[in-house]
Amino acid sequence: MLQALEGRLGAALFAQAQAVELLTYHKYYVATMGNDANPGTFAAPFRTIQRACNTVNMGSLIYIRGGTYREKVTLTRGGDADKWIIIRNYPGETPVIDGTGIAFTGSSLVELSGVGYVRVIGLHVINSDDSAIRAVRCNHIEILNNFTELSHASGIGVWRCDQVLVSGNKVKNARFVTLAQGGHEEAVSIATTTDSRVTGNEIWMEGYPGWEGSEAIDAKDGAQRIEIDNNSVHGYNDYGCIYVDGWEHETGDIDIHDNHLSGSGIYIGSERGGLVRRVKIRNNTIFRSASGICLTRAGLNGPRSDVEIFNNSIVGSRSNGGAGIYVATDNAKRIRIHNNAVQFSGYNGQITAASKTVLAEITCNHNMVYGPTACSQAFPACVELSRLPGNTIADPQFVSTTLPDFHLQPTSPAIGAGLDMGYGLDIGAS
Repeated sequence: MLQALEGRLGAALFAQAQAVELLTYHKYYVATMGNDANPGTFAAPFRTIQRACNTVNMGSLIYIRGGTYREKVTLTRGGDADKWIIIRNYPGETPVIDGTGIAFTGSSLVELSGVGYVRVIGLHVINSDDSAIRAVRCNHIEILNNFTELSHASGIGVWRCDQVLVSGNKVKNARFVTLAQGGHEEAVSIATTTDSRVTGNEIWMEGYPGWEGSEAIDAKDGAQRIEIDNNSVHGYNDYGCIYVDGWEHETGDIDIHDNHLSGSGIYIGSERGGLVRRVKIRNNTIFRSASGICLTRAGLNGPRSDVEIFNNSIVGSRSNGGAGIYVATDNAKRIRIHNNAVQFSGYNGQITAASKTVLAEITCNHNMVYGPTACSQAFPACVELSRLPGNTIADPQFVSTTLPDFHLQPTSPAIGAGLDMGYGLDIGAS
């Protein structure tokens, strides 16, 4: 309810409105020194979070005091549009939900199941034998400012839901084990879900090889009308920082913008043949990726259509492979590539199509590239699209390609050289 007000009221008035709303909530408290026989008050708190979840009704707020809770938590009670259920940390304290020694599969350490109008805020969820926080068959869910670490599956998973906000979370070392060790899914998985947003999160792998991490954010298998924006992703070295995969169901209307990615890029696939269409990839910065933005041939190489790639800045190469922007599939229609600044060092050039058969489906102009513009002899069918009329081969003059700093120097030839795509300035010209 209040989330819809934020855009109209502004941050200050929104905070006031939220405070007024919470005054009417019935509050329950959980503390490590509590007792589940208690009434759940501040003076006599519950001992377990599950006891509180079994007690709440709509319009309830669960405050969890600092300390470590070794339990699996499942919420099956929901709120309504006027009275959410809120599970959160007590202000200034950090509750840690630790799954060490708790064996389970096909679920999560914190599970929202078949509920609506629930917020989960400020939890630290670690050592999960499967996902850390997950919502399944839910609607109007907000997962805000949590920290997850060392989960065998997703740090945050959203499955078959509607209207979910995943914002301000830190997800570290999700799926840190191999498939053989039970690892699966992506750090933030958005599957068969509609009208949802993943924004302002930091997601990273640290101290583990890239395979274990798989992808950082994946909108997949029937996801529709998903916005992925303003996330910071680093440490993903083998797969996409952001991935869209049709899998077996049509997936589309995905808007990927203003993300800052390092170590890998943005990949669009259809591994089991599901159509992926209407994807916008805009205003992202991508540093040291195997390919910056790639329409892959993975799996069954299913169809993709109406993909727009514009206003992105792509620098460096993590390996000697790929291309800055790489249309590796020949099963694609209506691909538009405009206003990108690419300074790549891979052996397949800057903006490349793997096959001449897809050229009629690609519009590529007003891009600026700098670096090798010839495909490797190992890929004789490749076409370097940046050589097409309307593109420019010149140094875009980023402030730094090592720090990196993707803003443009005042003398950059890229300033004012792009098409008006209706989205204002890209980061390079801001």
